[in-house]
Amino acid sequence: SLWGDALPLPTQTYLDGSNGAASARYVTGIADSGSDIRITATNHMFNSSGGILLDGSGALVSGDGRIDDGSADGSFASTTGITWLSGPSQFIMAATTLDGGTLPIFVSTDGTGNAWSRVGGTSTDFLTTNFIDVSGETAGLSDGKQLVLAGTSSYIDGSTSHYGSGYNEIDVTNAPSTWTVNTSWDSYSFALNTNYSVSDLAEATITGMSIPAGGSYLYASTRSEGIWKIDLSTDKPSWTRE
Repeated sequence: SLWGDALPLPTQTYLDGSNGAASARYVTGIADSGSDIRITATNHMFNSSGGILLDGSGALVSGDGRIDDGSADGSFASTTGITWLSGPSQFIMAATTLDGGTLPIFVSTDGTGNAWSRVGGTSTDFLTTNFIDVSGETAGLSDGKQLVLAGTSSYIDGSTSHYGSGYNEIDVTNAPSTWTVNTSWDSYSFALNTNYSVSDLAEATITGMSIPAGGSYLYASTRSEGIWKIDLSTDKPSWTRE
């Protein structure tokens, strides 16, 4: 058949909710580097802590599978949006809960998704739910940087509503330990700033971004603001709404 014969999955020991602190019921993301598969999961759909990281066989990664959120209390984060970035050859994912006033982003530091580091550079609380690597595209190489875009989403923290803010830029030019998240539209490098900052996209929840194979356009799907596209083959291009 077109898809070939499906292989049986191993017993999902850590996805049946029976393993205490290291158990989960909901998969929040899957990413494949071509040699390593990483799966993020949590015990409850909207959990803000207790996330675990699995490999393609369903085994815990790095011993206990916990994703250290970098805080002093020893808690571990739930994450979403895990993505393989082919340019810098690293995995990336985002926490779903505030820690010290921020919503952290984590990047692998070994290329295999076994060792992770918290990406700094922002004191804001934008919830990131998806990523796309544009570091090899003309538009993603502006201002001498290599860029990854991080799509944001609205969310509710207790009784407080936070709103989506389009995408943030992550400068992945150098080693993961130096990556920073840029949330200031005025200093963005990817698109024409005067175009992006006045668009509805800049204040929208981005539900997903994709670059169709063989194409030069990036498409961004939003919640209630339609689909947008941008030409990656030019420097500082403009976004247009479909």
